[in-house]
Amino acid sequence: MDLKKAMLITFILLSFLCNGVNAQSQKGDFTSPPELEGYGKYLRSLINEGKNAEVANWFFTKNRNLNSSKYYMLAAKFYEMAKKPDSAAVSLNLALDNGMSDPNIIEKENLTSIQQASSWVEIKSKLDALDKKLHNIENFQIDTEPMDSFWPYFNLAIADTSQAKKTLSQYILSGSLATREYYSDVYKSIDEMYEVMIIENNELYKNCQKLFTPENLKSLKNEVLSGMNELKKIYPDAVFPKVYIVPGIMNSGGRSTSLGLFVGAEKFITSDGNSLEINNKAIQSIIIHELMHFQQGYQDIENSEKLIGKVISEGVCDFLAELCTGIQLENKNLEYLKSSKNKDFILSEFKKDLFSDELNNWMYNYNPKDRPVDIGYTLGYLISKSYYEKSNDKKLAVHNLLNTNNFKEIIDQSEYKFVLGRN
Repeated sequence: MDLKKAMLITFILLSFLCNGVNAQSQKGDFTSPPELEGYGKYLRSLINEGKNAEVANWFFTKNRNLNSSKYYMLAAKFYEMAKKPDSAAVSLNLALDNGMSDPNIIEKENLTSIQQASSWVEIKSKLDALDKKLHNIENFQIDTEPMDSFWPYFNLAIADTSQAKKTLSQYILSGSLATREYYSDVYKSIDEMYEVMIIENNELYKNCQKLFTPENLKSLKNEVLSGMNELKKIYPDAVFPKVYIVPGIMNSGGRSTSLGLFVGAEKFITSDGNSLEINNKAIQSIIIHELMHFQQGYQDIENSEKLIGKVISEGVCDFLAELCTGIQLENKNLEYLKSSKNKDFILSEFKKDLFSDELNNWMYNYNPKDRPVDIGYTLGYLISKSYYEKSNDKKLAVHNLLNTNNFKEIIDQSEYKFVLGRN
């Protein structure tokens, strides 16, 4: 199996939270969003068989009443692999028309054949305009529309749970570009929304409705804007997509797609014992973290899906969020690594797994038996911080942290280079 195919399989499995359903493409209706859970096994089999056009068709068809820029982009990627540049161009054009906001998408996704398509001049014009717009920090905006528009539907749903799924479907299908994007990336299922939002946690969402008001979010916008201004100083090539505050389903604090950045509001309510409040500091950090993902343009394709690539790509975001906000990273993993015994153990294990594509002991909320959860994020943060501190040219260091074509060089120029077998 070639590297590109292996990377795409990994992406599909993570994206769909595969639960082993061997599903076939189905005819849907236009009164409810498509059911998107459980297609990992089916799509993996198509990829393994080299049926890239069928995979592209699946994403395109599933998207017909959702119009998610993410699914149009996935269709474009697989049409590219199927050597269908005109179909890839059609999909990319639709992604742009439905909010895709990454001006560097051609390079990031290696969509080179699109430049041969008859519509390339039109696409290039749109990307150039997008590039100019997003480099302007004034494009930054915290948009609460997906959440504001949710509350009338939520109130109807909890008032009449027998019609709740229909009500939630109406919220999605009548929703903004951001709402439909979030459905394709996180919700994926009306049944899941119903269970989490209406049945299991409706009191939490009632509190969100009370707390996430324009007045309460004023200071947050100013704090985030301050962090973005710092990013512009240290990384002049930065782009600034919109940030959307959304009602999530308890499984994601922050997400980054090619449309923009998403914050799951329900994950950021805290209590001081007497009252509830929004944790603005945590939201500020997660927004800047996801903003760094939006900047990343790594060209080390060989290692991007291996542990070395994942650890650095996540750790860079935590470190640069700290650098831009001035909010010092503090967590249990850093405390754990203060013990020399623990640190020696983790680094010896890291050295063994460095070029493995098995991430369960390191990333993504798995629960390993012999180490803290997500210790890979913390290692990446420490490596990135060390690389930056040892660099004489700080702006160049930031550029390399976001765009390196060799993850090994980042480690090699940090105090952790011994994991590469170097003194």
